[in-house]
Amino acid sequence: MYKMAVIDIDGTLAGNFGTISKENIMAIKEARKKGYIVTLCTGRNITKTIPVAKKTDTQVPFACIDGTLLYNLKQKKITNDLAITLDEKNFIIEAAKDEPLMIEISDGYMYHKYFKSKEYYKYDVFNEHNLKGFIKSYIGGIRFYHDFNKILNLKEPLYQVVLGGEKETVQKVCDKIRKNGMEDIEIRDNLWDNYAFIHRKGIRKERGVLELCNYFNVSIDEVIAIGDDMNDIDMLKSAGLGVAMGNAKDIVKENADEIAPTNVENGVAYILNKYFV
Repeated sequence: MYKMAVIDIDGTLAGNFGTISKENIMAIKEARKKGYIVTLCTGRNITKTIPVAKKTDTQVPFACIDGTLLYNLKQKKITNDLAITLDEKNFIIEAAKDEPLMIEISDGYMYHKYFKSKEYYKYDVFNEHNLKGFIKSYIGGIRFYHDFNKILNLKEPLYQVVLGGEKETVQKVCDKIRKNGMEDIEIRDNLWDNYAFIHRKGIRKERGVLELCNYFNVSIDEVIAIGDDMNDIDMLKSAGLGVAMGNAKDIVKENADEIAPTNVENGVAYILNKYFV
């Protein structure tokens, strides 16, 4: 019935300190031996996904930045990507530059973070939402700036802008951007408190899963999607079987077909062994 599993990384495949258990790795290996496709769909950029892809021997394409692009590790090639334009990026950051915010821009490989002042470090999405154990895996994938011109001069392709700060300030800037009528840009300010994710309209993990389905010639009904967070909901709802981790938020579980054990209880291995092995 199911032919492919698409797995989120943080909070799902990875444990609380960013490590991937032997049980999960073995289950992925055994599922592939039996002819099933097992790949990744993550909010991480390419640089942060590659170590996981290598550890799990994921030689097939995987989806990054919430489905914004596919990356083929073997060919070292980006495909099926949807970038924002330089004009769009510049309007967004100009709207935010005078506010007490963190501005983060992803080019697929690097997170470029701008802080007008060091006091705004507290709004860093990395510090707020990743445990200390993740730090090692993030070294080399982040650039910090205090000079606004550095991010103003970033070149294409650029895929996502994240704003982080006090909720009222983030909302103020989002309202300013929305009033501009940028038809091809979407603002998601309901995923995490105090943050807004801005990208090309239609970007969702569901989109990444559909692109993977097209690549492998698999129906979405033949897919098992496994995740734990708000940005996983759309792919859980669209997949043939949507699985929420035991550590997922209640709203994520409510939109899933099945609940797996937690990420520290090898929930991914449990699902793969149940349906594929």
